[in-house]
Amino acid sequence: MSEYEGKYDKRLLGIWRCDNCDEVSKSSDLLIAPSPFDKKDIVVGCQHCNGINQFTALCDADGCLRPATIGTLTPDGYRRTCSEHRPETKEVSDEYDSL
Repeated sequence: MSEYEGKYDKRLLGIWRCDNCDEVSKSSDLLIAPSPFDKKDIVVGCQHCNGINQFTALCDADGCLRPATIGTLTPDGYRRTCSEHRPETKEVSDEYDSL
């Protein structure tokens, strides 16, 4: 485990598709290294083709390989999903109705 892996987990959590070779990887399978251009940043690589920083986040619903287009805070934590698997959330206006 490199020194960069635990540090950037929140940014990299989930399932990713390499835009270069279409390989689908869990965040734990991505190659992570310090950026040679900015020491405060990282580069993320595909272990299949070695492409760098060319990834699309995928929906976190089981078995779904669509791009994640929506981020939603839920009682169980943050979710990245496609529009079809968007979690239902309580509308802000509903909270005011109960006051």
